[in-house]
Order: sequence, then C-alpha cells, then structure tokens
Amino acid sequence: MKIMLFIYSTVFIILCGLFVYNLELPNHLAKLSETPLESQNDPFKEGTLYIALVASDSGIYKASGTEAFRGVRLYIDQVNQAGGIDGRKIELRSFDDQGDVDSALRIASKIASSDNILTVIGHTDSETSIVASLIYKKAEIPVITASTTSEKVTAENDWCFRITPSYASWGDFSANYIKKALKKNKVSIIYTRNQLGFEMVKNFEETAQMIGLEIKKEWSLEPEEHSKLYDNMEPVLEELEFGYDPGMIFIAAQKNYFTKIINLLKTLETDYPILAIETLYIDDVYTNYDETLKAMEGVLMVSPFLTGGANIKAQTFKKDYRQKYKEEPSAVAAVYYDAIMMVAEAVKKAKLQGKRQIRRHRRMVRAALVSSYNRNNAVHGVTGDIFFNTKGDVSMPLVVGLYENQKFIPNFSQYHFISDIDSSTNLLQMYLNEKIILVNDQVMVPTQVVQTNFSINSISNLDIENSSYTVDFLLTFRFKGEFDPSEIIFAEAVKPLIFAQPLIEKKDGDVTYKLYHFPKAAFKGDFDFHQYPFNRPVLTISFHHANRGQNSLIYLRDSFGVSVLPESIILENSGEWNVSAVSYYQDIISNVSSLGIPDLFDAQATRINYSQFNADIEIKRTAFNQDAQKYFVPLLIMSICLLSVLYKPVSLPWLRILTIMAVLVANTYYHIYISSNFPVEYIMRLEYNFLAIYILAFIVMFILLFKSTLTRKNK
Repeated sequence: MKIMLFIYSTVFIILCGLFVYNLELPNHLAKLSETPLESQNDPFKEGTLYIALVASDSGIYKASGTEAFRGVRLYIDQVNQAGGIDGRKIELRSFDDQGDVDSALRIASKIASSDNILTVIGHTDSETSIVASLIYKKAEIPVITASTTSEKVTAENDWCFRITPSYASWGDFSANYIKKALKKNKVSIIYTRNQLGFEMVKNFEETAQMIGLEIKKEWSLEPEEHSKLYDNMEPVLEELEFGYDPGMIFIAAQKNYFTKIINLLKTLETDYPILAIETLYIDDVYTNYDETLKAMEGVLMVSPFLTGGANIKAQTFKKDYRQKYKEEPSAVAAVYYDAIMMVAEAVKKAKLQGKRQIRRHRRMVRAALVSSYNRNNAVHGVTGDIFFNTKGDVSMPLVVGLYENQKFIPNFSQYHFISDIDSSTNLLQMYLNEKIILVNDQVMVPTQVVQTNFSINSISNLDIENSSYTVDFLLTFRFKGEFDPSEIIFAEAVKPLIFAQPLIEKKDGDVTYKLYHFPKAAFKGDFDFHQYPFNRPVLTISFHHANRGQNSLIYLRDSFGVSVLPESIILENSGEWNVSAVSYYQDIISNVSSLGIPDLFDAQATRINYSQFNADIEIKRTAFNQDAQKYFVPLLIMSICLLSVLYKPVSLPWLRILTIMAVLVANTYYHIYISSNFPVEYIMRLEYNFLAIYILAFIVMFILLFKSTLTRKNK
C-alpha cells in the first residue's frame, strides 16, 4: 500500500510539474525580468526594498503627478510579478507634495527620518525639488528627479541625479538650433517671469551672443495670472499688429501656458516662425489641448522624447501602458518609467546584503548610480541610453518636433552627440565651419532625418525550423536634401535587395517622397526556440545605410505612413499560424571599421554606430491541436507505458524490462529527431519533457528494484 501511494504521489507531482511548466507565460512576464516595485500594507517585510515617489497628486501639477505615478507603477507591477530584484520585492511609498514648497519640506523631513526608504524619485517641479534635495543630501538619500530642469536641483548636490536635460541644455540647444539648423539670424523671446523663464533665457542669451544670433526683443509675462494672459500679451500683440518684425519667436513657458500664447499670436494671422520648449511638468489651469491643436500648426518644439524616434523598449512601454491605463503615455510617464528603471538597475548593481543597514545601502546605491558615467555602462531606457555626467545630469540629446496636420512629428533636422571621433577629426575646424555645435560643453553634429515606414502586404514560404520567410512589402522615405537608398543593407535578406525605380516619387516644397515595392524578398532570421512549441517567432525586416553612420543619418518612423494592423497582413499557405502583432522602431547598431584611413589599417579599428529601422512581425499558432498530437501524444503514450510496468505480473520480469528499454529507446530517438530539426545549441522547453520521461523511467526501475528486494526479504 505504501509503495502504491509513493507511486501515485510521484506520478502526480511529475504530471503537475509538466502541466505547469508547459503553460504559456503571460507576455509581460516573458519579456521582463529587469526590476520591481509595488505597494503593500505591511509596515515592514523582510527583504523588501522601499522606494519613495514624491509627486503632485493635487494642486496645479496634478496631471504630471498622475503620469509620474502611472509610469512608476507600471514598472513596479511588471518587475514584482517577475520575481523582484534578486528575489526581493520593491515597495512603493508615494507622497503628494501638492507642488507646494512647504509640503515638500515636510515630506522630505519625514522621508529623511525613515529607517527603511532606500532612495527617492521626485519631486515634480524644480522649486520643490531644490528645497527637498538639501534635506535628502543631509540624510544621504540618493534622489532621481525626472521632470525638473533647473540647474540648481543638482548643483553642488552629489546625492541628486537628473534623467532629463537641464535648462542650460535647453537654452543652449535652442539658440544653436535657430542659428545653425534653421539659418535664422534674428530672434525675439517671450518668457514667463519664473525660474523656468529666467534660467532658460539666461542660457539662451549667453549662447546667442557667442554664436552671433541677434536678440531683437524680450517680452516677459506673469506665469500665475492665467486669467489675465491677454492683458499680459497685449503689448506684444500691439507691436506685432503694427508691423514689428520679431524675426523668429522663441517661447520659454510651461506647456499649457505657451499653447495659449501661441493661440493669441495666431489671431494676428501672421506667419512668424515659432520655437517653443516642452517642459515635463504641466500646469493644470488649462487642460483642453484639443482646442489649440490647430493653432499649433507649423510650430517647432524642443522635447526630450519623441515617439517617432522610439526604440524597442519604448514600443513595449507604450503597448503595456495602453493596455493598463487605456490611454497613450506622455513624455512624463516615459521619463518616470526610466527613473525607476535607473533605481532598480542601481540596486541590482549594488548587490545589497544584510538587514536594516540603510545608511550603508543608500551609499551603495548612490555609488552604483555614479558608475553609469558613459554610454558603455548606460542603462538602456525608454527615452534612450541613460548615463550621468560629473554634475549628476543626464547626457542625452534634445530633439525637435514639428506640428503638421495636427500631428507632432520629428523635424527633418536633428542634432546628436558625436559618438565616434577618430584621430583625423579636426573639431575646431568643424566648429568654425558650423559643422558641429557645442551644447553644455558637449559636441553635437547635425544629422539628416529620413522618415520611413513599412507596409507589409503578405508573407509566404514560412519555414519555422529554418527561420526563413518571404515578404511582399512597400517601403517609403520622406526627406529633405539628398538621400540615396541604393546603399541600404537589409540585415536579414538572403541576397541583397535592389532598389529599382520608385513606384511613386514626388516633391512637396523641399520635401521628397519616394515609395518602393519589394514583391518577393527572401529573409532568414534568428528565431528564438527557448519556449518551443509555445514560442512566438518574430519575422524581422531591418535595414541601415552601408556608409552613413548615426552622426550623419538617422531613420525615424513616418507618422503619415500607413499603420498596418496584424489582421491585414496575409500569411500565405500557413493554416496553423497567424500574425499577432506588428511593431516599427529604430535602434542603433555598431560596426567596426578602419574608415578607409591608411593610418588605421594596422591600428585598432574604430567603432561606428548606425541608425537601423526595424519591422517586427510576431506570429503565433492558431490552434494547439496539431502540436498536441505531434509533440505530446507520444510523450503521453510513453508515460502510460512506464506506469503500466508497475501493474504487469511479477512472473513476467522480462516484459517489464523490455517495456522500460523500449520507452527509453523511443524517447531517445524522438528527442534526437526533434532536436535535429532545430539548429540551436540551447535547451528548448519541449526537451524538458523528454528529460521528464528519462526521470520517470529511472523512478519506475527504482520502484521495481525496491519491490523486488522487499519480496526476497519476506521470503
């Protein structure tokens, strides 16, 4: 009886284990294994990592605070569900500072007196961050601010880090962009009389004087008196109405405030070019953005993040955010998502051990944050590669977007930090020839933006085992200036794809549009078979220019391109598969080259970064019936055969041995047969089932041997 109970228990455990293991994991768990956070009721739990989020859940910055909380909460949920950091969950403690300095001081003092809060994310705006960060510095609590831009936040505070560019960068960059990219020699400034306006204009003026950009006029406005905005703007409107030529207009004000300013400027029916800045904290006095969208037509805006240039992480973030909150994420949510990611990565790197050693743990986390000081050890976030300079500020390029047809799209001219400099580069000469600009003491180069998009018509000749497929697709380009696609390389193409005459070629002003058709392009990818047969292969089409690196050319997704839905893609002659998701994104790849410079032929080669545009087409099985028969029915039969051995008559020992040997031979043959069909060196999920059959066979043999021994002893 005991033997039978042991048998049944063993079989039950094995079968349950196989069932649980072969369940398909949710997508967010399969994709994420990076970091945690989540809020619980217990005041203290052993092994828990406590993080404070201080944002505005009320007051004039409530919208930004809500977005901040959502971005952090999304990351928390994902990582905690994936097991936390080294098995330790992160607990989020959120505080509402109401955008008020006194409230911020009270909250900062409360956090400083805590004996378990490891680090702080916040505050929402610069003024509250400045006063609170002094308290955090005294208590030696590392702080990451994601939406503040004042230089004073991180100035002389080596416990404070910022993952958005500072006012100095915004003003410096904006002046350079107006002069060098837009070729404007005169500018007038409209700014608000607050910290944002004063610091922005100060840096703008200094850079303008240095590069020869004439500032014709400066108008200042009271930021708090929204109801009296027209009265504030009346002198500006009168001067413009009576024929004053301001040159280009630069606006330094909060987002919802400058939209009202632009609305008033557009009532004059003038055509002055406008450049504004997109601050990451939003004044809630005006939230109806739709009414100003038409007025924003043609307005340029400097931003820290554009969805058109989003990488694969940003694509995943947007998808997960939409799924959780049923809304599109803002730039605020994106930077706060990156802020908690930076904290989590620092905690991972610090390898915290021991209990309640909070002071030492805070120092270890700060040291880990400091260690992210260049692109080689950066954290790859939603908004790009995040690393800090000696001031604790992020080194990340600002981007310029344009409102066109009520959409905010990347402008065709951008600047990027120079990523590869060889010994022959004469930076001084390049600066004098206006080939580069200096922003906050960092070198930036002008980059041509080519807006591109795929339109996938059909997929045929799908061969899962060999990771090959044929795609019929359209490819579009929109650009200014000169762009030759003939030297584009498709990374997964079986043979080079030739750009014939475009199907459509037209010009709209100085913008060129080209459309190419590739009817039968053969590709060979690199499918991931770890989860086979529950895997979802991704068919990838990616391309980059053979000779022009990221410093010269960057591909961004064209917002005016066709958005292809998964169900609109035809998957030919593949009844067991259909398309489940399609994503388009750009990323950066690296290559090593001597650049054709003879002096470098025998020296260490130079690493060049290239902008690469990608289309990922995820497919999944339409039904599991065929796979169940093909893969799991034989395994089930072998399991039954092994269990039946225990019920065979004792008088037929040869039959028991023969059955076990037959199952082992069949399992080995089947294992080799399945493995040989897939050219992979790692163990697939299906192979664990074969291992389970081996284990079950040895368990059965052990039971028979044990039973036989007992029988002899009883005799």
